[in-house]
Amino acid sequence: MPLRIETDAFEDGGIVPPQYGCFGDNHQPGFRFLEPPPAAVSYAMIFHDIDVALDGSVEDGLHWIVWNIPADAGGIPEGRLPQGAVVGQNVERRNAYLGPGAPAGSRYHHYVLELFALRSIDSGFAPPRYRAQVPPLRGSSSASAAPRWASSCRRLPRPTPPSPRCPACCTP
Repeated sequence: MPLRIETDAFEDGGIVPPQYGCFGDNHQPGFRFLEPPPAAVSYAMIFHDIDVALDGSVEDGLHWIVWNIPADAGGIPEGRLPQGAVVGQNVERRNAYLGPGAPAGSRYHHYVLELFALRSIDSGFAPPRYRAQVPPLRGSSSASAAPRWASSCRRLPRPTPPSPRCPACCTP
């Protein structure tokens, strides 16, 4: 059976509830890692919005990047990380979870969480352009999984004033 990732927070392919979004509580969901390959020593995760291109580049919206997640942790508990896990910079240049928060409008944004089972512990994973690390990551991983979710501000009340976490979103 292949590596899988599960959460009780929302369904694969479903809508992310407001408490996990950047306009809600921005609460980090918990995840379970299932069927890890025997060679796995650690995990790395990339959570990103695949429907944006930032600064005129091909770089998408990185919401959360975590690595050095110990294989024996079995996942990530809700609201915190296992000891030893490292969080890299998100699109706001903060080392933190940033929940989904698509701009207001009729279109949903799609978010992908990529999970990589790694054969080693990596102490320096995330450069400023994290996408450069994905091919080597895939090469050093023994398995990967990538469920998808959707989010849009049109389903959430507009914050007043707009959220400082996502100032470009939900602007009148």
